[in-house]
Amino acid sequence: MSSAIVVYQYPSDNVAGDYATIGVNTGTEDADYPSAYLVDGRPGRPAKLTTTSGSWVLAFGGATRIDIVALGAHNLTAATLQGNATNAWGAPTFSQALTIPAVSADGHSGSAWLDLTAKTGYSAGGFQYWRLLVTSASSCAVGELWLGSGIRTLARAYAPGFTIEESQPVITHMTEFLIPQTYVLGSRQRRLKLSFMSLSAAEAVILREWYRSMRGSGLTSIFVPDDTFNDAWWVRHAEDFTEKVTYRDLRDITMTLIEHATGVPL
Repeated sequence: MSSAIVVYQYPSDNVAGDYATIGVNTGTEDADYPSAYLVDGRPGRPAKLTTTSGSWVLAFGGATRIDIVALGAHNLTAATLQGNATNAWGAPTFSQALTIPAVSADGHSGSAWLDLTAKTGYSAGGFQYWRLLVTSASSCAVGELWLGSGIRTLARAYAPGFTIEESQPVITHMTEFLIPQTYVLGSRQRRLKLSFMSLSAAEAVILREWYRSMRGSGLTSIFVPDDTFNDAWWVRHAEDFTEKVTYRDLRDITMTLIEHATGVPL
């Protein structure tokens, strides 16, 4: 059995897009990539600032609880999530830096995430205003911001022997002399194939309800395969939900999660 603690979210856990008014607080907005793109559910379509630093503020109708944050594709060197009762940021009640993973060899950013619940200043009652403060080596770009109200973990981790697959699309043309001419498209996509073994009926319901919350392959959500790694996967279910019932209270479940591709690096 894997020792990883699995963190996951329902799509409805993300309150960033449906409940807040968003706007640029500091820095200069790129008119072609407005702040609405930060929470539009499309990780491959970024919000951008033309400046190398700045911030976006999400204003809710009242205090809103946030327990987990995750970034989609980005080009950031630093990011901080802040929460406050008012839209004033001299000394916010909550301020927590996100660790930004190193850019991988193909130029793609890592999807930083953070459990906020044990951090200084955290409040289960939440805050009415939340701010994402960012810095980049060039103009700032963030594909998506996930703000999860509530955090979900699995009591039973997936079994050893899971599979990670990665696809890097390339267009190849062969000359008459059999010399390959390649064009790298720049996108990347991963698949994660998991098995959950010897689950009780109650444990199986948890995974089934997660699948249903995502409408099968219809909606994107957050899945952290191992909470000791700073790598949040933005995923859809790639296959139908499969549950093998050995006995009434003994079930095996297999699933394939496919990463929401974000296009070329930002």
